[in-house]
Amino acid sequence: MSRPFSLFFDEDFDTMIKKFMNGDGAKYVSYNFPPVDVLIDKDKNLFFYFALAGYEKDNIRISFSGDAMIVDIEAKERKLEEGLVYLNKGIKNSKCVNKYYVPRQRYNIDEAKSVFEDGMLKIEVPSKTPEKRRFLKIE
Repeated sequence: MSRPFSLFFDEDFDTMIKKFMNGDGAKYVSYNFPPVDVLIDKDKNLFFYFALAGYEKDNIRISFSGDAMIVDIEAKERKLEEGLVYLNKGIKNSKCVNKYYVPRQRYNIDEAKSVFEDGMLKIEVPSKTPEKRRFLKIE
C-alpha cells in the first residue's frame, strides 16, 4: 500500500494525516463553518485559509492549547434598515469556536502568523526544525 505524500514526509506525517481524516483529536473535515482549506508544504509548514467574508478582524481570536489551534469567531448582528424583512437569511452571522489539530512537538506555535485580508484569514504555523542525529564515536 502506498503512503500519501511519501516523497516529502515521514511516518509521523502519515499518522497526522490519518488523525485529520479519521477524526482523532480535532477534526479538519467536519466543520460546516467557516469554510477552511488546510495545506502543508514540503517543509511541513501548516497553512489554514478561512473564508470569512463580512467578518471583522477584531471579532476573530486565535489561540493554542495543548495540541489544538482554537479559532473563535463572532459576528456583529446586522441591523436591518427600517421596513426590510428577511425572505431568506442565508448569511451566517453567529459565533463559532473550532479546534484544529496542531501538535506542539512538530510545530512552532510561538512563530505562527496570521493575516486577515479581503475576507480571507490566513494562518501559517511553521514546523519545528528536526534535530540532527548525533552519532557517537565508538572506541
